[in-house]
Amino acid sequence: MAKAYHKYALLFLLHFVLISKLKSQELPDTISFPVVDPIHWQDTISTELSDSNFVVKKGYSKIGRASYYANKFQGRKTANGERYSHKKYTAAHRKLKFGTKVKVTNLKTGVWVIVRINDRGPYSKKFMIDLSLIAAKKLNLHKTDAKVKMEVLEEAPNNK
Repeated sequence: MAKAYHKYALLFLLHFVLISKLKSQELPDTISFPVVDPIHWQDTISTELSDSNFVVKKGYSKIGRASYYANKFQGRKTANGERYSHKKYTAAHRKLKFGTKVKVTNLKTGVWVIVRINDRGPYSKKFMIDLSLIAAKKLNLHKTDAKVKMEVLEEAPNNK
């Protein structure tokens, strides 16, 4: 119902603008409306989507649960074409651009690690990020999952 209400309010506003312009004998070339950022409470994130990737700015952070890749993925291709190595500090995220560097902090212990996004996942909605085995071991979550804070340290290059 709320969506229908917003649609009708927008149509009414558009109708009002057009009628007022017609009465003054001026036809507008374009009509612009202010864009409202639905996440305006956090200035560090842009809602622009590019190739299904979230475009974020340095400083964006989020709290959620982290998991890690199982050993069966060793040597398999990741979504960006690299081969997964459990010895590299990498991670999978559903929307962050490939190449984005992220600091992941275990909220229980305060231990942190920096990883680079090179894959898509996790596929379980329960988790926010999938870490490589070495990163999970450093955070002491290789035997279980944990609540973590994820902070973007370096934005992905524009060419990816």
